[in-house]
Amino acid sequence: MKILFVMPLSYPVYPFQVASLSSFLKANGHETAYLELILKENLDRKNKQKITQKINNFKPDLTGISSYQLTFDWVKQICRFIKSKYNLPIIVGGYHTTLAPEEVIHHPAVDIICRGEGEYPLLELMNSLKKKKPKYDIKNLWFKKGKKIIRNEIRPLIENLDSLPFMDREMFDYQKHLDESGEKRYLAVMGSRGCPFNCSNCSNHALRLIYPNKSKYVRLRSVDNIIKEIKKALKKYSFEGVSFEDDTFTLYENWVGEFCQKYKKEIGLDFYCNARPENANLKMMRQLKKAGCEYISIGIESGDENIRKKILRRQITNYQIKQAFKNAKKVGLKVRSFNMVGLPYETRFSLLKTIYLNFLVAPYQVQTTIYYPFKGTDLGDLCYQKKWVNKAREKKTKVLSNDSILDHPNLTRLEIKAAKWINSGMGLRSGNLSLIKMGFKTLFKKQG
Repeated sequence: MKILFVMPLSYPVYPFQVASLSSFLKANGHETAYLELILKENLDRKNKQKITQKINNFKPDLTGISSYQLTFDWVKQICRFIKSKYNLPIIVGGYHTTLAPEEVIHHPAVDIICRGEGEYPLLELMNSLKKKKPKYDIKNLWFKKGKKIIRNEIRPLIENLDSLPFMDREMFDYQKHLDESGEKRYLAVMGSRGCPFNCSNCSNHALRLIYPNKSKYVRLRSVDNIIKEIKKALKKYSFEGVSFEDDTFTLYENWVGEFCQKYKKEIGLDFYCNARPENANLKMMRQLKKAGCEYISIGIESGDENIRKKILRRQITNYQIKQAFKNAKKVGLKVRSFNMVGLPYETRFSLLKTIYLNFLVAPYQVQTTIYYPFKGTDLGDLCYQKKWVNKAREKKTKVLSNDSILDHPNLTRLEIKAAKWINSGMGLRSGNLSLIKMGFKTLFKKQG
């Protein structure tokens, strides 16, 4: 059986979830194809032609579409277009589908949705289609059957990630993807699934709750398994480094120690990863640097401890953040900071605290995004309950960080944008004093 995966995006990325599904299905005798659609506003003629051409050439038995909240409007347009031309069943998955399933399943062009991990449910579905014996009791899947919606329960998480085949890098031109990714080419690798923390803005706390074996939500691949994947990629692709895309690479000190020892000996390429301030101790930073780590990324998120602890549920002090940056720099690691502005309950003083904390720790690079309220997360749901979400801006927003979709009770959109611009480093590094002054004047301006 054949499945065509369609991924609507605002810019090219390596689709880890789809790549895992593709390799798993291929290993079990099915065929897959992948179509990346880079969109700006609506589904245009050019991308419609891409869909038509791909379906006509590949002739899939099933179409799978990944949905995120930001791209759901595009997903609906794609589903409508496919249904208008082909009698193909459409299954939709992804984070948004898992956390807001009723919204997705009720779209008239959607036949099936997948909640949670998709490897085994999708395999069961493909096998049932192959046998021409429809199954409506597949766990993780919701089906439309006539006017009825069948909502199946969630199966347990896959506990042994080493049992899964390596990500599929052959479903598209991965070398071209590497070549176009920047001056230095990095192989993207995911060494784990899940996150143990309960940050209110993130989907992980909500995703964890849906599984029957929620205590197993955080799962790590073995170091040997990861090394084996990189070695396999080195035989086929040209790249100079490895990017570990895990939410937090530095969760377990013993695992990191084993990884650093084996990676340096068997791979030896530069790499980068994400870390949490509370476990960025000097010993671990030394191990990472010795193994070839170029830089780490650390989430500050907000420089206001009250916002960070009470609103984001990140129980980290400013001292811990400053110490983490100090430890990393001491061993020669570059550090990038992640930040959000426009968070619920933030004030102009909160924004200034974020700018000031970044000034104190002096990151090598600063990434600042404008907060977006994802449905299904505690903080996102709060924003919808408080009716802070501006529906018109929500519909227009397809890319994180361009604008706030909140009608913020304490901040104007201009203040949020100014804080992002100043904190991102563009303002401070520009050397344009008049623009910098304008940014700060915006934050200090008295409200009429």
